[in-house]
Amino acid sequence: EKSKGTMKPDEKTKVMNLLKELSNSIDKTKEDISNMISISGLKKRSKAEVQKDLLDAEMELFTKQHDGGPEIDQIQQKVNSLKIEAARVGILPTSKAPRGRSKIVRGR
Repeated sequence: EKSKGTMKPDEKTKVMNLLKELSNSIDKTKEDISNMISISGLKKRSKAEVQKDLLDAEMELFTKQHDGGPEIDQIQQKVNSLKIEAARVGILPTSKAPRGRSKIVRGR
């Protein structure tokens, strides 16, 4: 119980080296994550760019469905992710209820 609070100098150096290695690997992982985010296209894009990409992907999916291309699933996933991004930007309507007073039209 006497040696609980003390460490030998060689143990201290091992622990310090381990801490340095861990902090370096954490920094490297943070850089990798930020690089992957910037490459993957999660950066801010304008509404026009998102809308153009979505329309292009939908056209590509439509032609592949009629031609019978093998990569329909990949294109469908791309369209779905673009739809999510478009809803996030505010192009596509979401499931939120419309705000304001609704107009009631009565028949004659």
